[in-house]
Amino acid sequence: MGFASQSGGLGIAILAEAAQRGLGISTFVSMGNKADVSSNDLLSWWLDDPETKVALLYLESFGNPPKFRRLAGRFSRAKPIVAVKSGRSRAGTRAARSHTAAHASPERAVDALLEQTGVLRVSTVEELFDVGAVLAHQPLPAGPRVGILGNAGGPGVLAADAVAGWGLEVPELSPGLQDRLHAFLPPEAGVANPVDMVASATPDHYRQALELLLASGEVDAVIVIFTPPLTTTAEDVAAALVHAVDHTEATHVPVVAAFLGTERARHRLQAAVRPIPSFTYPESAARAVAHAVRYSRWRATPEDPPATFDDLDPNGARQLLAEAAERADGDRRSAPSDENADEDEGALWWVPPEVAWEVLGRYRLPGVLGHPLPDPTAAAAAKAGASGGLPLLAGVLRDAAFGALVVLAAAGPLEDLDDSATRVAPLSRSDARFLVQGRRTSSLLAGGPERPPADTQGLEELLLRLGRLAEDLPEIATIDLNPVLATPEGPLVLGAKMAVFAQPAEPLGTRPRQLR
Repeated sequence: MGFASQSGGLGIAILAEAAQRGLGISTFVSMGNKADVSSNDLLSWWLDDPETKVALLYLESFGNPPKFRRLAGRFSRAKPIVAVKSGRSRAGTRAARSHTAAHASPERAVDALLEQTGVLRVSTVEELFDVGAVLAHQPLPAGPRVGILGNAGGPGVLAADAVAGWGLEVPELSPGLQDRLHAFLPPEAGVANPVDMVASATPDHYRQALELLLASGEVDAVIVIFTPPLTTTAEDVAAALVHAVDHTEATHVPVVAAFLGTERARHRLQAAVRPIPSFTYPESAARAVAHAVRYSRWRATPEDPPATFDDLDPNGARQLLAEAAERADGDRRSAPSDENADEDEGALWWVPPEVAWEVLGRYRLPGVLGHPLPDPTAAAAAKAGASGGLPLLAGVLRDAAFGALVVLAAAGPLEDLDDSATRVAPLSRSDARFLVQGRRTSSLLAGGPERPPADTQGLEELLLRLGRLAEDLPEIATIDLNPVLATPEGPLVLGAKMAVFAQPAEPLGTRPRQLR
């Protein structure tokens, strides 16, 4: 397990925690201010290091997000990355009057970057070690079905609630498997799942029950819970679990444990051929398993490179923007000075609507190509909830650190819900699918009694081309397509605003001036 930290003081505590948990650290690096070594360098090294099974990162900043995206995406295909990202970027990376900026905060950019590269983002260092231990020592779950085995009802219910809360399943076991469990467990035991063996359960009960669950093919992971009774020791139960894991052929099912009120069994559990991670509470065990399932799903998806197109005109679009900027610069030089103007006011310029529309047309965005310049009256009506399509906001914001961010958000009457999704450009087709389908109100695109289903493929195409435009033309600071009507015939863009950098790209946060 490789660990990299941007905090030297935190590193001391991390080493102590790793020793207490019995976790092997192949490499520990305290990067400080990353003057000569960065997390990108370490990922390159760890990818080829056979001693490193998992990368754990404590990050305070991204020095080179595009490079991190390339390296982390490649690394996650082979080995998992778990990261704590602390700190909040200043809210200066937004353009005034840009609706897109309201949905593209730095934290959303971090989430998007990590999700796109398969990195598991956790909230605390404790959770970092919890998830790292499962990924380092246990096989990846093949699916979301979780079996829960214990000797008390309450902790089993807590575990089931936590598993369901993370979007996983607690399936009822088959009648045949329940019969086999009943054959050796006390009559009062519950065997549907969670399996409650009651307080009289012996170490041998734990062993037999776990062996049956592992070999059943009915669960993809098992959480074992032990509540200390008066007659059974934690060490004996831990030894029984180790025996079951080491002697069951179905070793592809991960096993984690929660030994309540005792730490004495942890070292015994580590003696297994594949050490069994131990948690203080069942909720922590469920959370760690959920992260493992999430990573397993991500790695099982086919690799999806950024979408490419052969019908774009980037040179023509760039020429349009350059000519508009040149005209605006001449107007600015000939205009009288304004001593009361903001000193940063000229950093961004709003492109004339007709130029913005033609730039979008050069990238053949659905809903733009072949349509005349939008009517402001129709756009206002759509924002207010006119029938005929679901109003959305599609936009781009260029973040000073992360580059171009593509956003899809609810608009019109649903705008106050702050329901949006963000991805870092360039987009793959799975990225575009996430933007369309990964929001709370995405189900509305499926239609209803009075609205037929929207053309989601056309909406995805619009987002892919919008992301490619932002990637090709770094002089663009922000784009607002608002509203975009999602209709059965395809998306229809009814409003478009575009701002460009009047000077070389710099952090946003200024008032754009209208280009004339």
